[in-house]
Amino acid sequence: MRKRSNLKLLMLTTLVVLSGILVACGDGSSVVPDQTKAGTTPAIATPIAPTTASPGTTSVPTNPPPTTVASIPTPRLSEQPGRPATVKPAGDIPKLVKVQVNSAFNLRFGQVARIEAENIEISLGQILEDSRCPQNVSCVWSGQLIVSLSVSKNGKPLNGFNLNNLDAKRNKDKPSFENYNVALLTVMPIPYYDNYGASNAELKPIKPEDYVLELMVTKLENGIVAPDQAVLERRVQLKYGETANYQAEGLSIRFSTLSKEARCPKSSNVVCSTSGQANIELTATKTSRNQPQTLSLAIPGLVDDTSSLNTKSSTASYITTFEGYKIQLLSLEPQPMSSNQAKPTAPELYIATFILTKEA
Repeated sequence: MRKRSNLKLLMLTTLVVLSGILVACGDGSSVVPDQTKAGTTPAIATPIAPTTASPGTTSVPTNPPPTTVASIPTPRLSEQPGRPATVKPAGDIPKLVKVQVNSAFNLRFGQVARIEAENIEISLGQILEDSRCPQNVSCVWSGQLIVSLSVSKNGKPLNGFNLNNLDAKRNKDKPSFENYNVALLTVMPIPYYDNYGASNAELKPIKPEDYVLELMVTKLENGIVAPDQAVLERRVQLKYGETANYQAEGLSIRFSTLSKEARCPKSSNVVCSTSGQANIELTATKTSRNQPQTLSLAIPGLVDDTSSLNTKSSTASYITTFEGYKIQLLSLEPQPMSSNQAKPTAPELYIATFILTKEA
């Protein structure tokens, strides 16, 4: 009897030891350590390999083990090795961007660029056109981007204007407002075609908040003077109905009439047989004359600044003479942007830029 009891006791002890070994080694189920204890590193469970299923069926593991992932902070995209920095989330974008003249800066929708030394603020209005050639497509024309800008100086809003990425070089000496030129240097991102060449090809849309525009403001030495301080060889901007007074010359010029607007719209979506033109009338007055004189000028379409044209031509429609002076119409804004505008631009919204010189 005593031998049989000892045998039972030995078998029971063996079973207890075997159970302990199974628990320590694992029995096919995941054991997740207690993560509440200080100094314990959470384990990462090994995923179960998918079982082979017959075609047309989906195999799902039965009672898959829980996966415990260590708490590791996810790095920002700009910090990940081998990847360029991407656009920051909207919450990380400062609303105010302090910039300087003659220095390029980036601006996004919803931001305001402030030039503190000049007390100028610039903000983006809206994308009026983006016909740029996609980066993975060969185009016969590079296309263009046109964006509207809002400008204020000394807290007073100035007239808004449109900016074209093709004008950065060819109009670098043209005043955009007062004595300042604003150039649109680059625009990101570049349009891209998904599945280009396939039947389901689609131009990937760009959200307004994704646009990043590189701008530069330049102060021109021989820029625009105020109409009441007009002098020879300096640009003067006249709003419709406004008068420039050349006191030293005893001369005044008034932007009196917009008689015709037939310029070809400045858009890649419009093709015209001719560039067309816009016609205006000036009222010129000289103190030595008894009666004012009406002067007619015309500016061709698709021209941003006539100073780049052949100004020596005696038949140039944008040049006229008066009392020994040459008057040149440099630009007329705004230019038509669409051929199917609901209604024409009101005359009082036009601004003509002139320069007055002595006849040679």
